Amino acid sequence: MKRVYHPTLNTWQDVPDGDVDSWADAGWRKTAPKHVDTSDLPEVGSHPGYATIPVLEDVSTTTTTSRAGTTTTTSGSTAGTTT
Repeated sequence: MKRVYHPTLNTWQDVPDGDVDSWADAGWRKTAPKHVDTSDLPEVGSHPGYATIPVLEDVSTTTTTSRAGTTTTTSGSTAGTTT
C-alpha cells in the first residue's frame, strides 16, 4: 500500500502499489503537499483516508411555499412538488 494525497484538500488515500500511478494521473499527489498535516496520520494501510476539514456552520437552504393545496419545497439545488 502507498499513500496518495489530494492536490487541494487536506485528505489522503491509501491505495495498492499498482494503483498509485493511475491515482497520480487523476491529479492526486505521491508526496504530501504543504497543506496536508501528516504529523498524526496512521500507518499506511491502516485507514482508508479522510478529509479533515472542519464544518463550521450549516449553509444549506430550504424554502417552502404553499399555495392552494400545492406545497413546493426547494432544498439546495433539489426541488420537488407535492399536491
